[in-house]
Amino acid sequence: MVQKNKKLIAWLLIIVILITSALIDLTGVVKSWWVDQDKHFHLVLFALFMVLTALLFKKLSLFKISLITFSLGVLIELLQAWFTHGNRQFDLNDIYFNLIGIGLGLVILLVYKGRA
Repeated sequence: MVQKNKKLIAWLLIIVILITSALIDLTGVVKSWWVDQDKHFHLVLFALFMVLTALLFKKLSLFKISLITFSLGVLIELLQAWFTHGNRQFDLNDIYFNLIGIGLGLVILLVYKGRA
């Protein structure tokens, strides 16, 4: 039971960090060194979040993990629309790249499960 609580707390902390970082204007802090790096970041981040969630909560189905991950991405974009101005804003393209990242995460998990 204690191990399960530690996993849940760690996972929730990651979510809080993701949401908080999505609401902070990082202009000038993060240097853009390739075109559309924000979209690539979404793709990689959501693929990693899928894999991490699957590893932490092995009893959850891949469908539920995908739904949770997608919901997190939409929540972040809505929070940006409601609470930020300037460089941080709602972007439908971010949601598209989140979905691609979720797909990539699914492929990684399916390959991993096939080899396990």
